[in-house]
Amino acid sequence: MNRVGRYLRWHVVIWKFGDARERVLFALLCATAYVFLPATLVWMFVRVVRLDVPFEFGVMVAIAATNILLLIDVLGVAMYTRESLRELLRLGHFTEQNVGLASEYLAYMESHGDGKRLWNAARMAVLDFALFYGLVVLSIAFGLFVLPVVGSPTFVIFFAIDAPAVLAFRRFSREKQPIIYGLADAAGVRLSKPMFSRFP
Repeated sequence: MNRVGRYLRWHVVIWKFGDARERVLFALLCATAYVFLPATLVWMFVRVVRLDVPFEFGVMVAIAATNILLLIDVLGVAMYTRESLRELLRLGHFTEQNVGLASEYLAYMESHGDGKRLWNAARMAVLDFALFYGLVVLSIAFGLFVLPVVGSPTFVIFFAIDAPAVLAFRRFSREKQPIIYGLADAAGVRLSKPMFSRFP
C-alpha cells in the first residue's frame, strides 16, 4: 500500500477502534487540520494581498496557526487506544524502523494506566486544543484592537506571549507524558527510544 493509502487507512482504524473520547478528539483534529487551518490561512493571505488588513495582522495569525506543528504530538498520542494500535501493527502500518517502538508502546499501554490508553492523554489533548485555539483568538484580538494603537511592534509583542506559552506547554507535556519523549515515567519505565523529540 502506498503512503496515501496508509494515511487514509490510519484514519479509518483510529475511528473504528476508538471510544467516544478518541472519536471526539479525532473529529476535532481533522476539522482543525483539514478545514480550519487551510481556510484561515487562505483567508488571511487573500486579505493581506488585497491590503484589507495590515501585513502584521497576517503574521500574527500565521504564527498562531503554525503552533499546531509544536503541539501535534500531544494530539496524536491521544488518538490511540490499545485496540487501534494493535490493529495498525497487525496491518503492517508502521515502517520496519518503527514497528518495534510501536510494539513497546502497546505493551506499555497494556500494563500502565487503565490498560487501554495512555494515562491522561485525553486531558492533555483538550488542554492542547484550548491553548491552540486560544492563541489563534488572541492573535485576531491583537490584530483588531492592539495593532491600530501600537502599530508594527504588535506582532513582536504577540510573539513574546505566544512562544513562551507554547514552550511552557511543551515542558508541561514532557512532565505529564514523559514516556512518549523517551523519558522515564514515575515508575522508572521508559521506551527504548523517544516517539517524539523532547525539544524544543
